[in-house]
Parts: sequence; structure tokens; C-alpha cells
Amino acid sequence: MVQKYKVEGFEAFEAKLADIQREFAGKTVLVLFSGSKDPKTHQSWCPDCVTAEPVVQACLDKAPEPEQVVFLYVGVGSREFWKDPQCIFRTHQSTQLKAVPTLIKWGSPQRLEESQCNRPDMVEMLFDD
Repeated sequence: MVQKYKVEGFEAFEAKLADIQREFAGKTVLVLFSGSKDPKTHQSWCPDCVTAEPVVQACLDKAPEPEQVVFLYVGVGSREFWKDPQCIFRTHQSTQLKAVPTLIKWGSPQRLEESQCNRPDMVEMLFDD
């Protein structure tokens, strides 16, 4: 079974990622950066994120070696926070995001952005070594 975690904000992301890397060394870590969800509607402000999330979840549910995969969902904040060119998710060396959603196979150059995250065939490629 894929281990799944969810955090909001950059500091929480860094802390949880450090925990995951310590606890699950050697496993595939997939990180989905998404527009944060409204607490009332539980929907992201980002339409592409709303479309991508069930695709990514379905691919995780049928991962070929689920015990070897750790998934981290990261809410990047409000639309206004994300749109700021100085948003830490955009500027920090570890993430350098250009768009949400972005799905990254952590520790590798492999990443999917925007509508690529809506394609099961592309998401499934991230499970390959």
C-alpha cells in the first residue's frame, strides 16, 4: 500500500519531506504540488489541480509496487499567494515550480506539469526506474 501524506505550506512540506526521506530511505517519493483547497468546499482554486488529483490517486492505487512508493500532497497556498512571482514554491532551489499541479519524482529530474498530470500514461511513467 502506498504511504500517503498531506501538508499545507512550504515549511510543512520541508519538514514532512525530511521525515519521509529519513523513514522511507530508498523508496520512490512522489510529490504533488497543488493549489490549496477551500476548507468549506474541499476543492482547489486551481481547475487543473481538481482534474489531476483523481488521476494521480487512481495511478497510486494501482502502482506496480505500492509498498515502494510514498506520496506527499502539498497545498501551495491561495491563488493570490501562488501568483506572486516571489512565492517560495516558485523561487526555492528545491522546488522551482512554474505551474500547479506539478508532480515530481523526488530526487530525479522527472516532473509533470499542468495537463500532463491529467494523463494516466504519463503519471504511470513516474513509477518506472
